[in-house]
Amino acid sequence: MNCENARQYWSLYHDSEGDAALHFEISQHLSRCDACSEWFARQSYLETLLEEEILLALPIAPVHEREHCEGSRIVEKYRPERESPFAVLKNFNRKK
Repeated sequence: MNCENARQYWSLYHDSEGDAALHFEISQHLSRCDACSEWFARQSYLETLLEEEILLALPIAPVHEREHCEGSRIVEKYRPERESPFAVLKNFNRKK
């Protein structure tokens, strides 16, 4: 595998997609090529930064208090009793 091929399949390698043979070839190439090893590290770092920026850009919804709700009782009956999947993000910005 050459540098161009390794970099072409970076996304598959990074996301652990593709077949095992491809991953093995890329790993072998990275063990021999300092330029690609550095390039892959930079790409991974940029990917992490982008993921963090996307999470930080998500709007934070206020926690809904049911006792203040004037909504339909029928809707209340069928509403699941679980926390919103985005509730974990409500304190995410405060950690930094």
